[in-house]
Amino acid sequence: MVQTFALGAIGTIRRAACLLLGLICLAPIASAQSPTSGAYPTRPVRLLLGFAPGGATDVVARILQQSISEHLGQQLVIENRPGASGMIATQELVRSAPDGYTLAIIVSAHAGMAALQRNLPFDPIRDIAPVTLVIHMPALVAVPAKSPVQNLQDLVALARATPAGLTYSTSGPGGWQEFGVTDFGQRLGVNFVHVPYRGGGPASQALATGDVAFSFATFASVMPMVQAGTVRGLAVSGAARSAEFPNLPTVAEALSMPGYRTLDWHALAGPAGLPADRRARIAAAFHHALAKPELQQRLQAAGATPAPSTPDEMEAFIRAEIEHYTTLARTTGIKGE
Repeated sequence: MVQTFALGAIGTIRRAACLLLGLICLAPIASAQSPTSGAYPTRPVRLLLGFAPGGATDVVARILQQSISEHLGQQLVIENRPGASGMIATQELVRSAPDGYTLAIIVSAHAGMAALQRNLPFDPIRDIAPVTLVIHMPALVAVPAKSPVQNLQDLVALARATPAGLTYSTSGPGGWQEFGVTDFGQRLGVNFVHVPYRGGGPASQALATGDVAFSFATFASVMPMVQAGTVRGLAVSGAARSAEFPNLPTVAEALSMPGYRTLDWHALAGPAGLPADRRARIAAAFHHALAKPELQQRLQAAGATPAPSTPDEMEAFIRAEIEHYTTLARTTGIKGE
């Protein structure tokens, strides 16, 4: 009886030992199959853009695309998800697995919509993983070439003579362009009529065809039209003159409006929970591309200035931008609609 029990106990111990050994052997395999561990990336990486092809976001991403793909060792696949001032793409991002295979470019409209909408379907800070700031850019204040407006003073005079308000195009409601034009109009004591489009490309096309009176357009989206002679630039919205349009004054300079400036910015984000090692791997690829002189020249020709950062710097910047837009919304009454 004792011998039978002992043999049974030994058999049980052996089976347990085999099971434990099997689990130990399987552990590395399970770890390797985890979506957030092991070599990265092993397949193409999606980059979501919240605006239509042809706009500044699309142009900047495609300038950097090849270099980033080479640095990652996998293709960076750009997917345009236009609509709702970039919020459609951001919603898709925050619903994605935090494995580094879905990223998105968020822009200043991210802060604008956070300032204007209390019921966003995601938290603009908590639900994203900041990776790096990418670029910032001013606007070109522009009119159709057939417009009688020749300079910024002419535009102001026409606005004051148009009680119904001059129309202007933007890449969507709640973005930096709407905030910038609203602030511009309030300082001048005139009202403008906002006509939002699904991206900078369509907004600039509407300007070129004369469907709107003017636009605060990104250089990237409007430069081909300036070169083709269908659009005329009047001023730039940054704090300093632009190398691309050295003969054009800043808005602040042309109208004696000290302190006025409005800028767009692009930043790279993943979904919340993106592991730090993958975040660093992705940031390194973008920083490498942004440091290349030939790509810097192409970005600067599109009016974009490289602005790489750490994740913490990016988060602090976005928090400050949300606060800035919230204050501007309160003082101007902008609704983002």
